[in-house]
Amino acid sequence: QKTIQVTVATRHQMLTIRISNPYEGKLLPRSDGRYASTKRGNNHGLGLDTIIRTVTKNCGTYIFDVSDHRFELVVMLSARSEDDID
Repeated sequence: QKTIQVTVATRHQMLTIRISNPYEGKLLPRSDGRYASTKRGNNHGLGLDTIIRTVTKNCGTYIFDVSDHRFELVVMLSARSEDDID
């Protein structure tokens, strides 16, 4: 059964979003540390590029992990608002 798991938590003024998604077949490693899809068509992975741009723009970090036919993305952002920053 394909189930996407999403976990959102805050700790020490950091917002952490973890998304775990099963995949079938092979993932092809790219030179930038990410993975290329083996699905047919041109629009696969575009959402991931948007997430990376948004996280980078907001001084966050992200981590990719692949194991046991699950692709996992962890995003970490400051949970502090601009009003909280001196």
